[in-house]
Amino acid sequence: MYSAKKFFRRWARWVLALFIFSAGLIAAPMANAMCTPGDSACVMPATASASPAPAPTVSPRLPAPAVRPAPPPATPADCAHTELTLQRYLCQTADQFLPVYGLDLFSRDAQNGFGAEAVAVPADYLLGVNDTFNVRIWGQLESDLTLTVDRTGAIFIPRVGAIHVVGVPFGSLKGHLDAAIGNVFHDYDLAVSMGELKQQNVFVVGFVRHPGSVSVSSLSTIVNALYAAGGPSANGSLRQVQLKRGGVVVRTLDLYQLLLRGDKRGDVMLQAGDVIHVPPAGAQVALLGAVRQPGIYEALPNESLQALLDMAGGTASEVLDQPVSVERIVAQQHRVIQNVPLPQLAGYALKAGDIVRFYHLSGQVGQSVALRGNVAQPVRRAWTEGMRVSDLITSRDMLLDPAFWLRRDPPAQLAATDAGTVRRNLTAAADEINWHYATIERLDPKTLTRKLLPFDLAQAIDHAPDADLPLQADDIVHVFSRADIEVRSDDKSRYVRLEGEVAVPGIYEVQPGETLRDLVARIGGLGPQGWLYAAEFTRPSIQQQQQRELDRMLDELHAQNQRQSAEQAAAPSPDNANAAADARMQQQANEQMLRRLATQKATGRIVLGVSAEATAVTALPGLPLEDGDRFYVPPRPSTIAVVGEVYNRHGAFAFDQGKQIGDYLDLAGGATGHADTGQMYVVRADGSVVSAAQRRWPGKLGSLIARPGDTLIVPTQLIQPSGMRVALDWSRILANFALGAVAIKVLGD
Repeated sequence: MYSAKKFFRRWARWVLALFIFSAGLIAAPMANAMCTPGDSACVMPATASASPAPAPTVSPRLPAPAVRPAPPPATPADCAHTELTLQRYLCQTADQFLPVYGLDLFSRDAQNGFGAEAVAVPADYLLGVNDTFNVRIWGQLESDLTLTVDRTGAIFIPRVGAIHVVGVPFGSLKGHLDAAIGNVFHDYDLAVSMGELKQQNVFVVGFVRHPGSVSVSSLSTIVNALYAAGGPSANGSLRQVQLKRGGVVVRTLDLYQLLLRGDKRGDVMLQAGDVIHVPPAGAQVALLGAVRQPGIYEALPNESLQALLDMAGGTASEVLDQPVSVERIVAQQHRVIQNVPLPQLAGYALKAGDIVRFYHLSGQVGQSVALRGNVAQPVRRAWTEGMRVSDLITSRDMLLDPAFWLRRDPPAQLAATDAGTVRRNLTAAADEINWHYATIERLDPKTLTRKLLPFDLAQAIDHAPDADLPLQADDIVHVFSRADIEVRSDDKSRYVRLEGEVAVPGIYEVQPGETLRDLVARIGGLGPQGWLYAAEFTRPSIQQQQQRELDRMLDELHAQNQRQSAEQAAAPSPDNANAAADARMQQQANEQMLRRLATQKATGRIVLGVSAEATAVTALPGLPLEDGDRFYVPPRPSTIAVVGEVYNRHGAFAFDQGKQIGDYLDLAGGATGHADTGQMYVVRADGSVVSAAQRRWPGKLGSLIARPGDTLIVPTQLIQPSGMRVALDWSRILANFALGAVAIKVLGD
């Protein structure tokens, strides 16, 4: 049975070979675009047309006026989890999410929170039931004891007995124990350290995340208990947290004092059975805009706007000196805007739901001019009466990056570069500047519209009166590179590589309108071993065009493979199991070949159409050169290659003047039984293709006179014998072994 995998491996090779060798023929009309009738160096194609290149779009890409970046917009995730009506309102109207100030205090990891276990035990701490402490005794009595206060309030020390310790301050514990132990032993010393603290239950209720009973250590404070309960909710007060003991409020804690000033005086230690009550928040007010810490703050009764602003860190340095706007709910019916001058903030009382906006300064810098664009660094200078462009750009060096001089490496390094980087290495930064076009961006203060005043940059720097335009306050001068705006062809830098059998191989700068023929003649012509007929001329723009076509072809073949595999799997068959196996194998082989083809790159070669006998530079076409072009002249080859469905595959044979293509086919053993001799073709050294179809009938291709460097390709025939399943219909075999008839025609080894 003929191997489908091998079959498609051959197919893939010849698809790629045909495309690469024939791509230059597609681009040949471009090579002869400058030909004139009667020019012997030109090959005028009979049917070819090159689409005109689209006109370049001139876009100065001017930046927008400098303004302060807006606050980050509210994300759907932020607004979806808002608990406050005020937060939701700001999300909807201002597209901004403001956090409730202080709540993030309780959102940290519990291990990094407010645990009291690591706090030093104060001397006035009173021992209680279940407290544990360590006693080390040395001297006449040697002992290390870990003692826990039992329910009777005592501890037990062997040979000493029970010692009552409940209610004893920790600072007095050593003396208390020493007095009891000293009744039995003498000449000893002891040390006491606190061990595990007793746990006690307190209640956290009101507007908290997780209300209820919490277990905390005996050293815990109000904040520790709040943390254990998840902290106040967004609607809970952070400024009037109450500690109740025996039904009486014994302490009110303002968490803002802790957050803003580090004042913990109100954060007292708890006792078992204490109740911590978080009432609903007082007046919640939003501060946004030019403040140091925008957010939603809780205001106490009669607290002024200035006091709340101080809690937010004050205004930002770029705050605008004009009245702030306060959006306020009136009579629970509608909202109004009140303007409050900055000096009056201290006397302005706040109400629940107020939204206070502090405005930023404008980004405009008055009485100045700016230089932007393709410059070493943006410049802003003070504007003076009578100032001109040359006063802002005092020299060409202002447009060069200071690092440019450090990057000027010796020319010897150019030997390691490729054609794509030649121009970047040879062209100075100054060459990339568009010296003939720059603009002044001017803002009309009345209509607030911008207009552009173009001028010649080089002439302006040289103080030419027509180009050195006067500047006005707030003008912005834009300098462009040649990549920003497509410049005239005559203004472009062009560097071309000449390689191989030419007089002086190297990289050359070419002048506007200079042709390949002119350049080769200028450097001294061809070398004595050069074969002009096989010269390779490649161009980046053609390479891009060919690559797009290759990518398009691969996409089409991939789609055909997927579609035909699906159709084959769905088609009824007397041998479904074998058909499914064939389909899977076929699809895998095709996809593997397509992946290999996808790694190939187009060459960008243009067929020059030089005759095989040409030896003079005048035989080259008058093709205008472009930046990045490459011209390579090889030495004359001495072999003929025959590949594909022949008995001596991959054979190379010595060239013999006067022999025909058929003679070399015979030297390769002739075509095999799988060969499609009607679709044989010859790829010539100049990149052109001669096919059997062009010779009217197959036998005529064999009579073609061979030229040095020719490659004869003998493809595989369209239909392959299966050896086992010969009863399948023609369409079924085509679906199994081909992605398309054109691809089948060029299959080979």
